[in-house]
Amino acid sequence: EAAQQRAKPVGTPLQTVVGLWAETQTDPKTIARMKAVVSGFEDYFGKLTIEAITTDDMWAYTDKLLKATTPANARVKFRVFNTLLRFARPRIIKHNPADGIRIPVKSAPETKRLGLDLAALNAIFSSAVFVSGERPEGGCGEAAYWLPLLALYTGARLNELGQLRRTDIVRETYIDASNGDVDATAWVIRITANAAEGLKIKT
Repeated sequence: EAAQQRAKPVGTPLQTVVGLWAETQTDPKTIARMKAVVSGFEDYFGKLTIEAITTDDMWAYTDKLLKATTPANARVKFRVFNTLLRFARPRIIKHNPADGIRIPVKSAPETKRLGLDLAALNAIFSSAVFVSGERPEGGCGEAAYWLPLLALYTGARLNELGQLRRTDIVRETYIDASNGDVDATAWVIRITANAAEGLKIKT
């Protein structure tokens, strides 16, 4: 393709910028995703330097993504690549060629989530995990027992339950209005976000 026939300009290779950006990250999955996206970009444009990327290139990149995948996935990949461009400005480049470019995604109508019926609940809680104490290797030990119970009684998201620590189980004081407004205590589960510890919650 024409984009791949361009002469290799002098400048900072994208992989060098990825390495500098990766030094600021702590999550291996985030770094791996960036490397995969940049590799896909280079499959289309070749080994460009970051200084050589133009706004026209970024528009062409959006077209390529939209032809290769869904609008939602295209937007995710574009945002990942744009993260690298934002990191490079003003360290390496003076202007971000992706500024002002967006990939619109139409919101799909919400679908009602179906709850588990009694038969499904019976199947889960009559399994070997609960009946005979089995702990399958893929179930992460005691998580196989506790996560279904916590999900059943709290309705919380599984990824939020899965990151709970012992320190997130705390005893709280509250006013018991049904018993003459006296102070009472109860055990509660605290679900919080903590970027330093990698704890995330959905907005």
